[in-house]
Amino acid sequence: MLFACTHNLAITLIGTVTIALILGSTVAVLVWDGWTLNVGESVVFSVAVGLSVDFCVHYAWKILIELRNTETMYLIKGDGESEVIKRKLVRTCMAEVGPSVTMGATTTCIAGFALIMCKTLFFIR
Repeated sequence: MLFACTHNLAITLIGTVTIALILGSTVAVLVWDGWTLNVGESVVFSVAVGLSVDFCVHYAWKILIELRNTETMYLIKGDGESEVIKRKLVRTCMAEVGPSVTMGATTTCIAGFALIMCKTLFFIR
């Protein structure tokens, strides 16, 4: 999905590694808490996949747009210009994409908190 959105292999690989790390940490927390893979855990895993892809696509798309605006497609240059480009990318992503991604995460947490009062085994655990 990342490659279909960005058409950039480097950004796709970085996003895929990020998504894999998110899913790995989700599975690690579930295993650490003693959960076994059942229907509920599968739902948690699929939600984690959806959320991580969504947030990664937002950031990858903004990075791609900024790289095109700076007329460079490389983050590594020998003249020290790469540090300036990286800082500009981080500032731009945090300023323009950060609020929407943060609000998406916040509304997800609020919805999850509202469901914590449910009496089903999945939400009790």
